[in-house]
Amino acid sequence: MPDIISIGVPAGYAIRLVAYAPNGDRLGLLPHPLKQEAAFVLNDLPGLRFDYSSRAVGAELLDSPVEMAVEHYNPAAGTWAEGADARFLLLKKAGQRSDATGVTSYTCPGYGWQMKKAVLYAGGVMAEGKRQFGAVTPGEILRTFLDEAHARGTIRGLTTSFTLTHDSDGKKWAKQLTIQVEPGVDTLAMLINLSEQGVIDWCMRGRVLHVYNEGTVLAHDLSVGGSVVDLRLGRDIVEAPDDATLEDLASAIMIRGEAGLTIEVTNPSAATPWGRWETHQAQGGVSDSQTATLLGQTALERAARERVQITRAIVMDVARWLPHVHYQPGNTVLAPDQDARMQPLRIRQITLTSDGQGQLAGNVVLNDRFLEADIKLARRQAGILAGGVGSGGNGSDPAPEPGGRTPAAPTGVVIHGDAYIDGNGFPQGLITATWLPVTKDVNGVAIDVTSYELYSRENGPGGVWRQIAVVDGSDTTATFSPLRVRLEYAFKVRAVAG
Repeated sequence: MPDIISIGVPAGYAIRLVAYAPNGDRLGLLPHPLKQEAAFVLNDLPGLRFDYSSRAVGAELLDSPVEMAVEHYNPAAGTWAEGADARFLLLKKAGQRSDATGVTSYTCPGYGWQMKKAVLYAGGVMAEGKRQFGAVTPGEILRTFLDEAHARGTIRGLTTSFTLTHDSDGKKWAKQLTIQVEPGVDTLAMLINLSEQGVIDWCMRGRVLHVYNEGTVLAHDLSVGGSVVDLRLGRDIVEAPDDATLEDLASAIMIRGEAGLTIEVTNPSAATPWGRWETHQAQGGVSDSQTATLLGQTALERAARERVQITRAIVMDVARWLPHVHYQPGNTVLAPDQDARMQPLRIRQITLTSDGQGQLAGNVVLNDRFLEADIKLARRQAGILAGGVGSGGNGSDPAPEPGGRTPAAPTGVVIHGDAYIDGNGFPQGLITATWLPVTKDVNGVAIDVTSYELYSRENGPGGVWRQIAVVDGSDTTATFSPLRVRLEYAFKVRAVAG
């Protein structure tokens, strides 16, 4: 039987609870929890729940606010270690004074929970009451939140391992963003939003926030190569219930856009056990059929098949591969799918538990390849829908500015490219441009911008600028398609007043 306490040297894989002073030193062990459950989730806060008797060794450590660490024992190395997302804040407790055992239940969110207590204040560049971040890296956004909080004396115990220009692995940030943020948004909300949009992956290690380019360090593929982690039925894991649903199936979607635009998109490869099923989306701001087609294809890819979440119980006694020792959330491993076939599956969550008898157990939650693609498609679609979509331009050159006043040039211009297959089966390009709003003219005097014009040209000798989209002055996003694939384009944005 695996150990759950830390007296002596464990015979095999084990976990233990260690108390720390808030932002301070190690206080000691809590060797006798009556039961506990720790969940470690990719790109989200972990959670810890445990019961402890006031009569047990170490109970006095729980009388004051403390941090709790979950350490795991590696039997091969003979060492204890605190893994990623294994530091928690003891914030809630519940118990009955009449209970003769003196048992109290404790609920502890991850250490990063306190980023909810660091909010963005007004300051910097403001427009229409929002903080402006123009053509910046994820590091610049997050460090602005945290550096300003630290300067106010907020959550100073939480530090970072990334910079404005490089992620926590020392790699240059792969993406730039132009966004506007309402004062009052908390740091944790921004962090999770960036990860949900497919920009970053993140985790805590102790009190240090580590942020990486999405799909890199925390997406290590252990299903291939020389050190394959294969979770085998009977040896590492056993069957557990799978969750699957057909509720979202659809083979046709009707997209309704601006100016009476209505377009139907179908997916002939979608599952249709009861025949054709339809769905609908309203896309405010979409006024060209190519963009509507892309959004429809994205939605239908997500609705084409059964959704499956796979849960597998860990066999702690004989497992060759152990959580946190050999794999962690975000890794891709070989594991049996819902049909018991070995497939590359990504670990979304690891949960470790112990019952009243001290029996250690656990499970892993995995996504099949369809669901993992579903998450990426949802992120891509959310990124497109986050801003307005411009109408197609007419290819004309810029007209003179009326009234003799010229708005300042838009700053923070960022172009995101994508590709799709059109209704005739040909590849096409799509771009989404974002920029910061213009509120002054070239002389620094306040001005009302009535529209923005997006221009493009092939990025080569003799390329001619052509207008490809126009959006209202209240929008700072424009999308255009189709563009020829495998060609390099240049883009610019012009503000228009009057």
